[in-house]
Parts: sequence; C-alpha cells; structure tokens
Amino acid sequence: MTAEGRAYTALSQIPPHLGRSLLLLNPVGGAMGWLFAKVESPSSYNGFQLTGGLFNRTVNVHIGDRSAVTIKQHFSGRDIYHYFKAHAKNCDRI
Repeated sequence: MTAEGRAYTALSQIPPHLGRSLLLLNPVGGAMGWLFAKVESPSSYNGFQLTGGLFNRTVNVHIGDRSAVTIKQHFSGRDIYHYFKAHAKNCDRI
C-alpha cells in the first residue's frame, strides 16, 4: 500500500514477552516503504531502483531521556530464488 503511504513489516521468531516492547521499533520497517515505493514520475526513483536492494542502514531510536536502541539492517538483494533478503540486529536492550 505504498501509494497510500503505508508499509507492512513482519518479524519472525520473536519471543511473545518482547511483543509490546517491539512496538517502539517502528523504524525497522521504514526502509521497505522507500525500497518498494510506487514511482509515479519518470524522473523519480524508489530505493530498489537506486540500490538494487544492496545497502546497509543504521537507525537510532531514543526512548525518553534514558534509553536508546540502535538497529543495524543489512539488505542483501535477491537470492537465487528471487526472494529479497534483509537482516536486522538490535545492538542494545529495550
């Protein structure tokens, strides 16, 4: 639904007790909307057209005055089955 400004991200293998805390990490999915955005002008490009799906991204999320989380994402393009691969690592504790 990128034409409407919405992007959906699914995380797998997350322990149930972490669910509520991960709501604060909305920026994890932000790159996906940019990557696959619908291009409506011949002079504009989406993220996949610019990078081929190969890039790294670091996001710093500050929660109040005392907490911060750093998320490192590695987007490795398509594999031999044409699936798009992305890996994320949380470098702090929530």
